[in-house]
Amino acid sequence: MFNLVEVSPYHTHLTKVILYAKEKGLKTRISTSGVGLTDQMAQQLKNVRLDYCLLSLNGSKEHIHKLSRSGFDETIKALHILSDAYIPTSINWVANHGNVSDLPKLINLAKSNDVKYISLLSNKKSNSDKALILIMEEL
Repeated sequence: MFNLVEVSPYHTHLTKVILYAKEKGLKTRISTSGVGLTDQMAQQLKNVRLDYCLLSLNGSKEHIHKLSRSGFDETIKALHILSDAYIPTSINWVANHGNVSDLPKLINLAKSNDVKYISLLSNKKSNSDKALILIMEEL
């Protein structure tokens, strides 16, 4: 697995890097907020056979998401663009006191947008805390 973390979808060399990884027989995944993703960029990612796109989304509604991240509208737009382009998509969700009760609504949002899985992580309070990672393979 070749994983590009916190990548801007409009990075000038992104498709070249993905193609190189594919030539080496690796599965490819990018992790991004989705800010700036366009239909044209999604088509380019599909053309180079991106295996997965992981979007950072911490709430089903803007007021919940913005407790820990910005860019809710852009991320939701990217979720729709990726779904329309048939690019497998997952969500990276970081739990905090303000969004835990929203998880069922986030799951419904994920289901309605063909999200393949959600990575659930606990909010780290210090460097010594370990992140809890749970993967919901089948929504």
